[in-house]
Amino acid sequence: MALLEIASVVEQIESEIEVDTTGRGKASIRATGRLAGVSDMALRKAFNSANHSPSELAKKLIQQGFECANLTDWCSRGIPDIARSDNP
Repeated sequence: MALLEIASVVEQIESEIEVDTTGRGKASIRATGRLAGVSDMALRKAFNSANHSPSELAKKLIQQGFECANLTDWCSRGIPDIARSDNP
């Protein structure tokens, strides 16, 4: 891999994954989709459907204690590195 390609990958990671001062990280929905091997649109649809007709993914997250509002928030705020139902 050329040095320019590596620099580009590092830049993408820096723009899509952030870590706060407490060490908690979060990834953009786009980055999470890439890591999971699905499109970011598929994740958005799964999270946004939680209020109306939950997808299988949303149902599993809701069963674990997540609220629909948390799931739809992830589309804009990013997905936390450690998903907890009390994660702001």
